[in-house]
Amino acid sequence: MLREVREETGLAGITLIDGFRKEIEYFYRRGEMTVHKKVVFFLARTDEDRVKISSEHQAFGWFRYEQALGKTTHENSKHLLNEAEGMLRTREGAAAGA
Repeated sequence: MLREVREETGLAGITLIDGFRKEIEYFYRRGEMTVHKKVVFFLARTDEDRVKISSEHQAFGWFRYEQALGKTTHENSKHLLNEAEGMLRTREGAAAGA
């Protein structure tokens, strides 16, 4: 998975954040076919900010939580962002109290 991130973004210094793995499944139409898609999300941290996207992508962006939530149109994606933010806030609170 980290290899694929590096291939598609050029980011090599990525650290996964333990405890977050969420899946979204949906169907869409491609011509006459119905396609089932499963997307797995992880949280990661990096100090790198120079992204070089692969030819598979058109654009990228770095967003704060509120901005990302405002750009998100699907309810299941909003829910996923809320879960990620909640987990990160809980961890920050626990680290501050330690």
